[in-house]
Amino acid sequence: MAAGLYNFAIEEGADFALGVRVKINGEAQTLAGWQFHAQLRTAVNGTLLATFTCELCGDGETLRVALDAAETDELLPQSARWDLLAELPDGRKLRLLEGKVTISGSVTEL
Repeated sequence: MAAGLYNFAIEEGADFALGVRVKINGEAQTLAGWQFHAQLRTAVNGTLLATFTCELCGDGETLRVALDAAETDELLPQSARWDLLAELPDGRKLRLLEGKVTISGSVTEL
C-alpha cells in the first residue's frame, strides 16, 4: 500500500491538530494496539523540526496528530516535509501519509 499524499499548513504560535482515519480496502480500521510516529523535517532525510503527538481518540478509529502552540512557536516560516508511520500489533510497518507542509509566520506576538 502506497502512502497517501496530504499537504497542509501549520501556523507559527498556534495549536495544530489533524484527525486521521485509516481505511484499508475501503474499511475503517480499529487502531487499538497500533503505534504511530510522525515527524516534521526540512526535507526527506533533513533536519528534524518537530515530532508530532499521536493519540488515539475515544472512538478507536480516529488518530489525532498534533503540535501545541509552544511547539509551533519554535518553527520558522519555511517549506517542510512530514510523514506518518504505523506499526501494527503483528509487527507490520506501514507508511500511511506523507506530504509537504507550509509553515506560516505569525505577525502578532502574545
